[in-house]
Amino acid sequence: MKTSIIGVLLLLQLMIGGQALATKVKIGYFELPPHMYQGENSNAQGASVNYFNQVFKQMDYEVEWVGPLPYMRLLKMIEKGQIDALPLMQESEKEPLFQFPDAPYYSPQPVLFVKKSNPLQQVQSIDDIRGLTIGFIAGVEPSPFIKTHEKELKMEYMAQQDWLELNLMKLKRNRIDAVYGLNQVSTQGEI
Repeated sequence: MKTSIIGVLLLLQLMIGGQALATKVKIGYFELPPHMYQGENSNAQGASVNYFNQVFKQMDYEVEWVGPLPYMRLLKMIEKGQIDALPLMQESEKEPLFQFPDAPYYSPQPVLFVKKSNPLQQVQSIDDIRGLTIGFIAGVEPSPFIKTHEKELKMEYMAQQDWLELNLMKLKRNRIDAVYGLNQVSTQGEI
């Protein structure tokens, strides 16, 4: 099994009948500041958006950003050929039809949020978090550590685009014990 990494999906689909590649690429995005988010005038903005605009400009492609949409909807859209690419997609065995680069352009650090009153300072083993109710996003594969010990944890999944904000509210109201995020940088804006 390949190690889960966050990579960029640069899937440029050939048009039916072996025709040449389109000169326009549709890239789906979800809210993940500072990487991808809806900015002024409803335009896609962020570091990943800027990066891919430059990459495709050098390849003489016009980019159409589609979103922001929930991650699971974007996966279905790429499967149906409605979009061509999805940055920051997580490589896993669940997506065997997608093509990933050999090396990621970004490797995030996962983070576990607990209330300040919680004595947990760091996670060194499953014993540190066994039995906790942990909020996470639906449809996204967690880190290998969490995935290996998922049966020992009570994971609560949310499919909403604002899953992080909602889970942080649940944490504040003592409805869950922790919130798990795959991306330390993006989650900082929510605290």
